[in-house]
Amino acid sequence: MKIFILLLTLIFTLSIPVTFANESTHKTMPILTVGYTSLNWAPLAFKNNDQIVGLLPALMDAIAAQAGYQIKNIYYPSFDDMISAFKRNDIDLLIGIAATFDRQKYMLFSDPILSTSFAMLSRSPQHTKIADLNNATISVENGFAIKHKIANLHIKNQIVSLPSNTIALNAVETGLADVYIGNSLMLHNLYTFGDLKKSLYFSPLTELSFERLYITATKNHARLLNKINKAYNQLPETVLANIYDKWLTVPQKKC
Repeated sequence: MKIFILLLTLIFTLSIPVTFANESTHKTMPILTVGYTSLNWAPLAFKNNDQIVGLLPALMDAIAAQAGYQIKNIYYPSFDDMISAFKRNDIDLLIGIAATFDRQKYMLFSDPILSTSFAMLSRSPQHTKIADLNNATISVENGFAIKHKIANLHIKNQIVSLPSNTIALNAVETGLADVYIGNSLMLHNLYTFGDLKKSLYFSPLTELSFERLYITATKNHARLLNKINKAYNQLPETVLANIYDKWLTVPQKKC
């Protein structure tokens, strides 16, 4: 009962979007708004000194500057809230989004900006690969396309979709789930630097194909996305290398 109450407390938190200032502000440049749905996606995106920082915001800042824009980051407490705002055109762009059949109905996608693998954190050393997951309870973060990949494997298990990676991890630590499957960069960061309440096992899932992540816009923002895409392809390799070097450790570059 205490575990259930804890999960409810984590789920029903602040439900108002929060705006974060960009690291550098150029008042003469037009502003683009970019939505985020987690402040705990290190090293991809996380909160630091009232700013959203990480690999994805750094990439977005560099691409936007190349295209002649500045960025205003807006945090939403859930993936569904962010998508609703996106569909209403309350925000201009999303970054770090995987393509799915359903999303293609209302999203336009840039060229892929990042390709990452999947991994899992488990309570038991008996859960280290996909074949071990028969009859397992799997926690995933809502909005991640991994849920569809797992379902397509036709393994007999239960998939529990939770509002955030913190709650998905908590489900494993408290025994409500056997494993947490997600982006390998984030899970490696949690495993290496996180304050885990229980000793867990980190396992790369080499059986799953890599996931490509994109910048997305609604279909009525096609011209804007084309401009952003062009700017991304014009970024010097040295700029991209500096961003990767800043936000990723050597092991993470292999994830």
